[in-house]
Amino acid sequence: MTQFREGCGVKRQEMDSKKLLSPKELAAYLGVAIGTIYSYTYQKQIPYIKIGRLARFDPVEVEIWINARKIEPFRMKSKELYGSI
Repeated sequence: MTQFREGCGVKRQEMDSKKLLSPKELAAYLGVAIGTIYSYTYQKQIPYIKIGRLARFDPVEVEIWINARKIEPFRMKSKELYGSI
């Protein structure tokens, strides 16, 4: 990890909590193939950060992205389900 001078205003705990994920780490976290991550990145379907030629992923933004795709179950009212009995 990069060494920081004392007194530069960045605490080590802050740096560790802000760790960005590589495509390989994100693929393992999501349980998908790394090719899926590259595809999502290429199509700009997932939030990512470019550092030079590298794509990195903020875990907080990934969680927000996941939650935005959550599909709630359809719940029918009992009247619709059974009709009028």
